[in-house]
Amino acid sequence: MKPTNKEKFLALVSDQDKRSLDAITWRAENRGWLKNAQAVALKILQTLKSKKMTQKGLAALMQVSPQQVNKWVKGKENFTFETISKIEAALGIELIQVGVKETQEIKVEIKFSFHQAIRAVHTVGNYTHITHNEPKVIQLNQQGVWDKNKKYAY
Repeated sequence: MKPTNKEKFLALVSDQDKRSLDAITWRAENRGWLKNAQAVALKILQTLKSKKMTQKGLAALMQVSPQQVNKWVKGKENFTFETISKIEAALGIELIQVGVKETQEIKVEIKFSFHQAIRAVHTVGNYTHITHNEPKVIQLNQQGVWDKNKKYAY
C-alpha cells in the first residue's frame, strides 16, 4: 500500500525533530570544549584582523587548505595540541596557557585618619579640604583602587 501525503509529512517531521534533538544533545554534552574552541577561534580572528591577514593567507603560511582554517574560525573544531602549537607559531601569539592560575581582583579599602591642631588647607590631586581638628577620611582615587605606581601624600 502506498503511503499517504500525511504519512510522508509525519515521517519527514519526525526525522527533523530527531536530528534537532540529537544536535542539541551533542552541544550540551560537548559544551566544555566547544567554549574553549570558540575562544581560540575568536583569538585567531582578532589576530588575523590586527595583522591584516586573511584566512587564505594563514592557510598558505601553514600549508593547509583554506577550508581547514575556515573550520577553525567557526569555533566548532576540537583542536589538538599540535594544531594549536602550529597556529601559535604561524601567528606569533599564545592561544592557551597551561598551568597558569587565573588572577583575582582584590579590593583593598584604605582609610587615612589624622588629627590637626591648626586649621590648614590640604590638596591631594583633585581633593582640597580645610581640616577641622577631627579625623578625616579621604578616598585615594575615584575608583577606590590602590595604584602601587602612584605616590600618595596628605
